[in-house]
Amino acid sequence: NDTTHFVLVKSLNALLRRDNTRRTKHYCERCFHGFDEAQNLEKHRPSCLRFKPQGIKFPEDEYLYFKNYRKMVQCPVYIVADFECYVKEVPQAESTEFKATQKLKEHVPCGYAYKVVLSEEFAGDYDSELVVYRDSGDGKVADSFIVSLHEEAERLAPILETQKEMQLSPEQELAHKAATVCWLCLDPFIVDDEEKKKCHDHCHYTGKYLGAAHQNCNAERQKNTRIPVVFHNLKGYDAHMLIKALAKHEDDLSDIRITATTM
Repeated sequence: NDTTHFVLVKSLNALLRRDNTRRTKHYCERCFHGFDEAQNLEKHRPSCLRFKPQGIKFPEDEYLYFKNYRKMVQCPVYIVADFECYVKEVPQAESTEFKATQKLKEHVPCGYAYKVVLSEEFAGDYDSELVVYRDSGDGKVADSFIVSLHEEAERLAPILETQKEMQLSPEQELAHKAATVCWLCLDPFIVDDEEKKKCHDHCHYTGKYLGAAHQNCNAERQKNTRIPVVFHNLKGYDAHMLIKALAKHEDDLSDIRITATTM
């Protein structure tokens, strides 16, 4: 009654090839990115080894429910950033490096700007002026940006470490006692269930009462310990300038999260 079986894969390149042509593509075994030339794959491998291998993991449950409750509370601080570039012509000798593509021009970063956006509770305590950086000629624009982010992270760290006691008014206490469903998952409370019983949920940054919640929902809504950095078209443009700089300044790149969202 065993319905499972294995299939021998003799060529990963043939398995992952997406077209019907006989053109050979060379695929990375870790991220499955394809290259037209084997030498380009060899150049790619050292950088790819810094990340965890890619894999598809299917959920075990039949239904999926939203459980990332901490994203329902406003982040107290985030950074909006953007890079500016100029177009530089590539010498003919360099443009013939690749057989399939002739490189004529390249985008070179010449500056960046970013702004720290703070919630009203912290806006008066921290400087959030627009920061503008212009290339001084050393070609280290992306490196300077990474260093600046580290400095901002250290400066803003006390915000993420804020731990205020709950501020509860008599009206809110009455509303809490009258609540019958969790304000996060909207499921009813169960008195005899340790995870489903009612508790007070509040914002640890401001101390404001948020609502009545299940014990487990309140525990899952942990404090945000990251400072989001928002780019327009990061994956399609700005990331090309940042990846090399990140590889030089960060020992561990596996913890970086990129949300590719088009708005």
